[in-house]
Amino acid sequence: MKVFTVEDDPTLKNIITVFLNKFSKEHQVELDLHAYMDATEGLFELMQHASSYDVLILDVRMPGVSGIDIYKTMKQMHADVCQKVLFITGNRYDLLSFFPKDSLNILNKPFSYQQFEKEIHHIRTIS
Repeated sequence: MKVFTVEDDPTLKNIITVFLNKFSKEHQVELDLHAYMDATEGLFELMQHASSYDVLILDVRMPGVSGIDIYKTMKQMHADVCQKVLFITGNRYDLLSFFPKDSLNILNKPFSYQQFEKEIHHIRTIS
């Protein structure tokens, strides 16, 4: 399972990494994780290789380029990957107001491993 993640908070980035490793072991899938703390670097990676990822995990609020900006770019350049995006946010309604017609995968902070696992499993079944 090839996963892209961009998260500027080191603590949350570590939690996501631990949860992905746990998911990988429990579901017996090999994990190929590409984790970024800088959203601009992450966006550059996605512009070139978005279609190669099975799951894309985006923090919504980051300095500079946000998860919303990345998603908007993906909608224009790689619309086929938008269903693979899992947003992590503290305010799902703020996010829904930006994309009222899109079916979004959203995980509210704080979240448990069980909630995370459910979302990753869902994305893997639709992609």
